[in-house]
Amino acid sequence: MKTIFLIGMMGVGKTTVGKKLARRLNMEFHDLDEKIEKYAGKSIPEIFHQDGEAKFRRLEEEMTRHHCLDSPQVISVGGGFPLNPVNRQWMRSHGYVIWLRAEAETILQRVRGSNRPMLEGKNGLSVIRTFLDERDIVYRSADEYISTDRRTPDEIVCDILKKADHAESKSKS
Repeated sequence: MKTIFLIGMMGVGKTTVGKKLARRLNMEFHDLDEKIEKYAGKSIPEIFHQDGEAKFRRLEEEMTRHHCLDSPQVISVGGGFPLNPVNRQWMRSHGYVIWLRAEAETILQRVRGSNRPMLEGKNGLSVIRTFLDERDIVYRSADEYISTDRRTPDEIVCDILKKADHAESKSKS
């Protein structure tokens, strides 16, 4: 089994699903946002406000490459990480990329009340729809994509395992 990268917008369930998936596969799980916060000694919103998005993106790239070691693992990357073509190619060459997706309304409901710099002081639903429209073509470059709308994390993990197993079998033939 290869390293599995979970991509997608905030609020689609990358961390929740990633933890469960890693447990099922007996792999390590890394949530890159958590790793960045620990490394930087401040929250993602603080990094955005104090250092800017460009600094955050550099930290994101450093942490991804640092945590993608030789052993297979499950890694949840930030929603903007795949926007860089170099990052997309790097993930595909180091593992299996799965896009977890959800409708804008689902995302807004899940992130409402959380501290998300990209939504701060804005019409959340409008911003999420814009992000989804802009990122759709990028996220579609994933090896697989799975909807998380109206589904439990366990159902999503089962789908991922089926698709990953199928892809693994296909690559061996």
